[in-house]
Amino acid sequence: MKHKIAQGYQKLRSSAFNLRQRAKTEGKYFTSEKELQGGKKKENRSKQIRKKQIIIMASTADQEEETNNFSYAMELASAIVLPAAMQAAVELDVFEIISKAGPGAKLSVSEIVAQIPLKGNNPETAAMTLERVLRLLVSYNALHCSFVDGQRLYSLAPVSAYFVRNNQNGASLRPYMAWCLDKVLMDGWFRLKEQILEGGMAFNKVHGMDMYDYMGVDSRFNDVFNNGMSSHTSVVMEKVLESYKGFEHVKKLVDVGGGLGATLNMIISKYPHIKGINYDLPYVIKNAPSYPGMLLTKFIKYFC
Repeated sequence: MKHKIAQGYQKLRSSAFNLRQRAKTEGKYFTSEKELQGGKKKENRSKQIRKKQIIIMASTADQEEETNNFSYAMELASAIVLPAAMQAAVELDVFEIISKAGPGAKLSVSEIVAQIPLKGNNPETAAMTLERVLRLLVSYNALHCSFVDGQRLYSLAPVSAYFVRNNQNGASLRPYMAWCLDKVLMDGWFRLKEQILEGGMAFNKVHGMDMYDYMGVDSRFNDVFNNGMSSHTSVVMEKVLESYKGFEHVKKLVDVGGGLGATLNMIISKYPHIKGINYDLPYVIKNAPSYPGMLLTKFIKYFC
């Protein structure tokens, strides 16, 4: 009897030992009150550490978001700098200079400045100022930049082709940008607040008449506008004519307000059987070039 009791006690101790080992391995059970309290402290410390890590991560994310918001706010506040830099680069023929250097050409700012006819400024100062302009354009992918022997070299980006005078596609947005940034037009943009508060058109408030009447008395701005529209049209219509087949059976086509006739000319060039009529105001038609198969006619503007 005693032997059986001893065997049972031994089995019980063995089972208890196995349970303790399993508890330690799985981390779920504890063999004593002291060990239980110690385990809870460790678990609480782990939770506190994880909580601190989450707080730090959240704080870092908030700081990063705040930094990004501030950077974007600064970009909005100084947004006028980008078009000003683009205009300077275009008028200085920077894109043209790099393009003429050959496919894949990379030029230093000194090499670019050497081909710009300066008016009193010394090449070193001009290069320093232009460098800052080009670096801004690189940040917007308008140009590419690479380092060779510690020197920045500038090359054309894919979008640069639209700001070269005669690119491979024959379409340049230089004239369109010149119109968008012309002082006559820009003066109106800075009067938008008055347009909202008082009604009317901002352009009219500045110049005393609408834009189309103004072009009738300012031949320079009229040329800027017409050239800008022609360049924009060339880019858009090239894509339209690649896929649109609606002109195939047209015999006569009238473009009302056709400007210099760029749109009509592109259509007739692809469909020479069409007789085109370019219909616009007298001061516009007066400066419009003649195209084969196109009749220029003028209409008198009136208001109902």
